[in-house]
Formats: sequence, C-alpha cells, structure tokens
Amino acid sequence: MKICMLSRVLPAHAVGGMQDHVLSLSLQLSRYGHDVTVITTRHPDGKGCEEIEGVFIHYLATTKPVNFSRSWRRESVRAFAQFYGQKGFDLVHCQGSGGTYFLRCLEHRRWGLPAVISLHGLASDEIMTAWRLMRSSKSLLSKVLAVAKMLHQVYEHIAFTLPAAQNADAIIATSDQQRIAIQRICRVPEEKVYTVYNGIDVSRYSPEAYHIRDKLGLMNEDVLILVVARLIEEKGVQFAIRSFPLILERVARCRLLIVGDGNFRSPLEKMAQQIGLSSHILFVGTVPEAELPSYYASADVFVNSTIRANGYDLTIVQAMACGKPVVVSNIGSVPTLIADGKDGLLVPPGDIVALAERVKRVLSDPGLAKMLGRNARKKVVERFSLEAMAKGTLRVYERVLQRRKS
Repeated sequence: MKICMLSRVLPAHAVGGMQDHVLSLSLQLSRYGHDVTVITTRHPDGKGCEEIEGVFIHYLATTKPVNFSRSWRRESVRAFAQFYGQKGFDLVHCQGSGGTYFLRCLEHRRWGLPAVISLHGLASDEIMTAWRLMRSSKSLLSKVLAVAKMLHQVYEHIAFTLPAAQNADAIIATSDQQRIAIQRICRVPEEKVYTVYNGIDVSRYSPEAYHIRDKLGLMNEDVLILVVARLIEEKGVQFAIRSFPLILERVARCRLLIVGDGNFRSPLEKMAQQIGLSSHILFVGTVPEAELPSYYASADVFVNSTIRANGYDLTIVQAMACGKPVVVSNIGSVPTLIADGKDGLLVPPGDIVALAERVKRVLSDPGLAKMLGRNARKKVVERFSLEAMAKGTLRVYERVLQRRKS
C-alpha cells in the first residue's frame, strides 16, 4: 500500500507526543512492507528531504516550521499533487490539523483517494484547558491570552476541523473518550469513527531499562519522583512542585526530577526557590528520546499533573511500560489509559493535596507500588504497543479501501 501522511510536525521540529506518534506509526507501517511518504513543514536546519528506515520525509521549504499557517495549507496541497504524480498513492492519512485544510477543500476527492484523519484532540479540549488556565492564573495577561485562545479554537473548529471530519472517509480517535466526543461535536455517524490507541516501543520502554541513579547523585535510600513534560503552563508541572513540600513531610529523603524544557521553565524554577526546595528539585532540561527509558527506570513514582484536557500524554504510557506506578490527573482521555487503583492512581486536576496524598500512598506501600507497576506494564504491552497501533490503523485503511471498491 502506498500511503501519504500529512503532518505539520515531526521529531525533527520539536519534542512532543504528536511528533513521536507520527514518526513511530510511519516507521511501523514501513516495517510491515508499506510505502510511506510524509509531507511536513520546513526543517529547522533547512533540510529538504530525508529517508528514515524506509520512510520518505519531505520538508516544505516555504512553510513555517510546526505552524498551521497559510503557507502550510497552500504548500501541503501543492506538494501532495506533486508527489501523487510520482508515487500514485492509495490513501492519504491526515494527522490532526496537518490535514484539515486538505480535507476541507476535498482534495482527496479530486484525486479519487480515500482519506483518513486522526484527531488527537478537539477544540472543546483546548477551550476547557484555556478555561482552567484562566481560572488558575493570577496574571491579567494570561487571562486575556486564555480568552483569545478559546476564541481562536472556536474559529479553527468551525472553519477547518468540522468540515474535515465530515469530508473524511474515516476518523481515528486515540481514546474511548475521544471517540464519543468526535461523534457528538463533529456530528459524524458512529460507524465512521474508529478507535486506535497511540503506541510506543515496549521493548525499549521496559522494566529492564538501564537506570542512572548514580549519575543523578542519588543514594540507595533516596526516593525519586519523576516528571517528564514540556514546560508550558497547561502541562501542570507547577502543581507537582507545589505538592512536593507535603510529600516531604512524610518522605524526607526525596527528590523531584523534572525532565523537559519550555517557556514556563523560569517561573517553575522561581517557584522551587520560593518554597525553599531548590536543592530537592532538579531540572535537567530536554534529554534525547533514546535516554528517556533510563530516567523512568531510575524513578520510584511517575507524576503527570496536567490540566490539559486532550489525549493522554505518551509520557504516561512510557512510564507504565517501564513498570512504574503513575499518579496522573483524571482529565481528558486519561481514563482510557488508567483504571484508578488497578494500574495507576488518578487525582482531580490542580488538586495539590490529593496529588501529594496519592504519591505518599504509593511511596509508603511497596506492595501497592509493585502491583500498580506490574499491571501498568501488562496493559501497555497488550493494548498500547507499536504493533497494536499499526495493525489497528491498517484495519481502518482496509475498511475505507474496501468501501471505495464496493
């Protein structure tokens, strides 16, 4: 099968779950013998194209990297026409907003191709996130920006996502919650929406990963709480920091390790200083993806205190695959991933007391921590692997291709 993937972002552009998903899926489809071409925005270093393990990637030089800009909308359509003439695709797969303009304009119908779109989040998710930020922020500027974001999301939904969903031959939802929301908000029939969970490499992310506690300066008796996230306000790392003094009341030899970077890093570092715990909170910045399993392996518990109401963060899946107990905000699509008390613990978003209590519960009960980690690993291997994701995606492709023939 010859597949064209439209995505405005890849790992070459920035660190993040969306970009990892697109490349991982493309690589896995290629391993199964399919011809995959990815069209994306300009490479930060100006690279025009590259091949990664059989996946052909084309960076559009006249577009803005990452952005869903006018240049991307125009050039992605032009590039698709060019590469279709060369390759003769069987199907086009649009990743989120990267293909909403393409579908809104019915470009796939022009070429007589079936089109699939993966919706990793909806405007309603983004609006709810902006609302939470507006309520929790003390800055007038932050409140104004949150309102502007809500209005922008309404426009994006009406102008692009809604017509794209209605014009696509199939929609892939990445969680049970998203599937229901897509049907309701995009006003599409139930039989048009399929659920395929995002997957990770469970052979790399595993309990056997090499730990780096010595490198981090930890003693055997030290307890490590790990956060891996982009350091932006909506990822909620501030709540992990604010809950940390409550955790230290019970677990004295404890460290909070924060992996990631972003424009909210400076306020987070100031927050750590203000509560007098800079020596206990370590910011290590962004680390290469290849090294992430070692950080998970070194942790005693993983925390994700996001207030972003979208799909589940792949960092949660990675930590679970490494057999770690996870304490995570009960928000968005997270309940698809975690059954509270069975393979992880859920807390209300932004509730630092509940967050601290649940972390302390895990750290004070080795039996519970072991059970949560074991069940978490089992669930990810069975339902959130690269193989399960690729096979589920191929089943969707086959359905739309068969429907076109009939």
